[in-house]
Amino acid sequence: MLEEKIHIEHSLENNFLSGKALVEYLDGCVVVCSDVVPYSRERGTVILPIRIHKPAEGIWVIGGRTQKGERAAETVIRRLEKETGLKVGESRLQHLGSREFMWAYRSEAPGQENGRHDLNRIFALEVSDAEVEIMRKGLESKEYDLEQGFTEYTREDLIAANARECIIDYYDAIFSGDGSEN
Repeated sequence: MLEEKIHIEHSLENNFLSGKALVEYLDGCVVVCSDVVPYSRERGTVILPIRIHKPAEGIWVIGGRTQKGERAAETVIRRLEKETGLKVGESRLQHLGSREFMWAYRSEAPGQENGRHDLNRIFALEVSDAEVEIMRKGLESKEYDLEQGFTEYTREDLIAANARECIIDYYDAIFSGDGSEN
C-alpha cells in the first residue's frame, strides 16, 4: 500500500469560482474535501455537531472543500478555525484515511437535484475539555445547529442516534486496538 504523499513543484494560487462556474464544476467533477473528527480518548467518545447544511445533514464532522494549492491538513486547520474558532497545529492531526460520497442532492443552486460527488480525507484530533468549550462557543451558525452544539458520542450512542455508517467507521478507526470501548 502506498503511503499518502504530496508532490509540490511550486505553490498554486487559489481562484474562487463564480456561482455559475461552481455549479458547472459540481455537475462534472469530484469535490475534494478534508474533514476532522474531534474525540476524547479518556472518555471513549467522538465529539460532533449536528450539521444543517446539505448534503450532510445530521451528526457530522468539521471540514469542507480543499482549495487549490492547499494540502489536506491545511484545509482541516482552516476549516476547524473558521467553523469552531479552535486553532491547532498540523502535528496534532492523525490521518485516518479517505472516504468517497455520492450525494443525491446538494445545496448549491441551480441543480441541487444533480447531486454531488465528494472525496473526503479524514483526520482525527484529540481535544481537551477546554478546547471543546472553544469549539462550542465558536460553532458556525450557517453550517451547524447551535442549540444542539457539540455532543459526545460513544459507539453505542452513534448507533442509537442513527448516525451514518461512515461516522461509526471513523469512531472505530480512532478507537481500534487500544482497549477502548468499541
